Amino acid sequence: MTVFKKLRLEKGLTLEKLARELKTSYNTIWRIESGYSSMPSLDILLKYANFFEVSVDYLLGRSDRMLPTK
Repeated sequence: MTVFKKLRLEKGLTLEKLARELKTSYNTIWRIESGYSSMPSLDILLKYANFFEVSVDYLLGRSDRMLPTK
């Protein structure tokens, strides 16, 4: 399971609801979560990071920390 799907499920969101929240298409979210999109666009990464309040590094698997340390 991708970190993107995990975050969505933890918030109890459907693909449709998340797509509306991020102002993107259902298909975009589905492709990211199912691994068909190897690298989401920077715009989508930033939308996910802001919405779920996590770092982009966390989304990309570069860090186990959800938020950067200060």
